Amino acid sequence: MIKKGDIVNLTVENLVFGGEGVARLATGVDEAGRERRMAVFLDGVVAGDEVEAEIVALKRNLARARVKRFVKYGDSRVQPRCAHFGVNVDSDGRVDGRYDAKKNCGGCSWQMLDYDKQLVVKWAEVRDSLVRLGGIPANEVDRILLPTLGMAGDAAAKFPDGPWYYRNKMDFSFTRNPAGKLCLGLHMKGRFHDVTEIEECFLFRPWVGDFLRRMREFFEGLELVDGTVLSSLIVRAGTNTGEVMVNLLVENGEVDFGENWVEVVREFWEAKSEKCKAQSGEDNLVSVFVTHIINKKGQPKRFVEKLLWGRESFREKLRVDGGDAGVKELSFDVAPQAFLQPNTKQAEVFYSLVRRLAGGGGKKRIFDLFCGTGTIAIVLADLAEKVVGIELNAPAVENARANAALNKADNLEWRVGDVGKLLPELAKEVDLIVVDPPRAGLSEKIIDTIGLTAAKELIYVSCNPTTLARDLKLFLGKGWKLDFAQPIDQFAQTYHIETVVKIKMV
Repeated sequence: MIKKGDIVNLTVENLVFGGEGVARLATGVDEAGRERRMAVFLDGVVAGDEVEAEIVALKRNLARARVKRFVKYGDSRVQPRCAHFGVNVDSDGRVDGRYDAKKNCGGCSWQMLDYDKQLVVKWAEVRDSLVRLGGIPANEVDRILLPTLGMAGDAAAKFPDGPWYYRNKMDFSFTRNPAGKLCLGLHMKGRFHDVTEIEECFLFRPWVGDFLRRMREFFEGLELVDGTVLSSLIVRAGTNTGEVMVNLLVENGEVDFGENWVEVVREFWEAKSEKCKAQSGEDNLVSVFVTHIINKKGQPKRFVEKLLWGRESFREKLRVDGGDAGVKELSFDVAPQAFLQPNTKQAEVFYSLVRRLAGGGGKKRIFDLFCGTGTIAIVLADLAEKVVGIELNAPAVENARANAALNKADNLEWRVGDVGKLLPELAKEVDLIVVDPPRAGLSEKIIDTIGLTAAKELIYVSCNPTTLARDLKLFLGKGWKLDFAQPIDQFAQTYHIETVVKIKMV
């Protein structure tokens, strides 16, 4: 009988969505004499790893375990590039999982997994979701689901750094360590109140380690007004423009150090090392903000932004495939809280794909549901008779209007409100719907409402294969047919995967 605290020997079979490895543990035989095997989930492993592990949680048919020692490494394991990745492992394979302010950064989950293998695993995760949760026949999925588009190999021209330095935004958190010292870094995996004080990051920019060290020096000696809590430091940098925005988030209280902090931030940029300049091109600071989080009992949380120096936004450019017209360059001014796809270069890939899927058959009436700041609507504008963007967040729509004007897209219409309520009013005015929902996917009510519109085609951009599969099952049950599916790796060194699918009404 397996119980919590037992030490067991396991061989990892594969990785599942969420980044964990799964092994099978024999637990006896059933009444027919067949071997019973329990699924055991583990972090920090790759397929083929042989480990000694401690059972830390147990349910009827599955368990979770923590690696105590690596007995043998799997063939797809590689040496992580970052010193902050993972935990300490000695020469005998023993794992030291204690608190370490320099280890166990939660920004990456798969640096130990060969990148080509990451792409294969992500494809398999999408396939598994579509078959197992979506109920789509395996042979149909295998016919339609294309190999994952990654950041290496054929994509080398677009990604000269390969699957590194691809993010345009990082959110660093403040906290206190067990000794009471102020820390600034990225949250440790599974430990919300602890952060790893990173000195480097291979997902963002080469200069970020130097910048964080300077920020720690400033804030460690700072006396805060009573009630003021440092929350996080957000740094955004345009991949194609080099424009940088720094935004300090504080909760309640007051900020009486703003001028001094701005001076330190600007001095860092002026003195940025020649090495960093060489690696980061012409990155330049354009905006410094402080955002007050007003979080009082009995009141909704509010975010109040204050520009301390520079411009109200930073600019990013997207270069998408314009078909016969060649590359189409679009500009976007991005406010502090505005959404922008975190991987600019892969965003160009999937926006180009959405354009291709939306094209053909003449000018169409297109709806962009959950349009946010309107990026997809603007990307599709020249293909359409009209694009209607629907979004609940009014400030996001204002940002969308400004960016539409910046790109001279005058056939766009914006509606502020709930998709489920607005869509029926416009039901007969659409040929194609594009939807890029939150990770939770669509509600069944919205899926039903889409089915009542005149749209015969739908493009679904998903960041969660499990909710995508659930929603596709509902669509296919209502007469739609899966026509295309393409995984796109926007988040190398992590388990996250984007998928673009197209369905048609039959």
